Amino acid sequence: MDKRGNKGHSTKSYKALDRRKKISVSNNEQVNGFCSKVSEDIHMFYELAYRGFLDKHIRHGEYYVYFHYYNGEVVYIGKGSKERLFSHNRIVDEHIELLESGCINEVIISNNLTNDNALLIEGALIKALNPKYNINGQER
Repeated sequence: MDKRGNKGHSTKSYKALDRRKKISVSNNEQVNGFCSKVSEDIHMFYELAYRGFLDKHIRHGEYYVYFHYYNGEVVYIGKGSKERLFSHNRIVDEHIELLESGCINEVIISNNLTNDNALLIEGALIKALNPKYNINGQER
């Protein structure tokens, strides 16, 4: 005996569109808002997954890699620990002047690295970006 109360007949519809939700896409604001929210959610998911990957596989030390920006351009890439990021102990006078005048923006791009990993990342970034005050991993 069938307990659904439909005398043994299937409740499945034979028409493909019967069970689908129909939405109106005439309101572009709603569609754009929905797409924007989905995009934000996906971005957040990948950011959290990336952080988890870094925590598990890379972040094992006290070193970091940082950028010095001047007028939106990367002018120096360095590796450091503790307060190295803010140190004005540099070779190029122009770089020192910019640091002392507060014109340089410092940004740590990766942290909790071992010395070896920090050196690898720093070297690859210097090679790729060729900042003004770096030459072969050394400040000009």
